[in-house]
Amino acid sequence: DGAVRNAALSLVEALARASPQAALGVALDVVAVVGASAAVTRDAHSNEIATATLSAVVPAWVESGNPLATLASALRTNGERIFGSFES
Repeated sequence: DGAVRNAALSLVEALARASPQAALGVALDVVAVVGASAAVTRDAHSNEIATATLSAVVPAWVESGNPLATLASALRTNGERIFGSFES
């Protein structure tokens, strides 16, 4: 359900802003949820929630010395699973 997904993502956003280290354990899962929800949720509110969540999680991930490429790869993998290959 979109409302539950948005609430969960908002919770992760709040966690990442309050305690970035605590959010790191779920960062890859968040990217997976955001990627999956992009395929089924196309409303402005859900897009705002996804953007806000990623805006909180990505800096925490990078500041901890984790490679951004790992998150990008997870997002790409999810996108390909949902939308098909991105190769032209």
